[in-house]
Amino acid sequence: MIDVVIPAHKKDVDTLELCIESIRKNVKNVRRIIVVSKEKLTEKAEFYCEEDFPFSFEDVGNNSSNVFTVFANAFYT
Repeated sequence: MIDVVIPAHKKDVDTLELCIESIRKNVKNVRRIIVVSKEKLTEKAEFYCEEDFPFSFEDVGNNSSNVFTVFANAFYT
């Protein structure tokens, strides 16, 4: 079983529902779908407030390769 985590912004609301429906239809063994955002954007998935992470968008910056490093440091050090 896998968990799917979707980072989202309120500008993504129109496509978010389609994304969640497509995951449920086309991905096998999905246990949970979790949307990470500043506010709850859908009832079709679990919500996780991005402010609850021990790091911020500014910590990660615009370089997506930094995400794993920041995440790993926050949770595994």
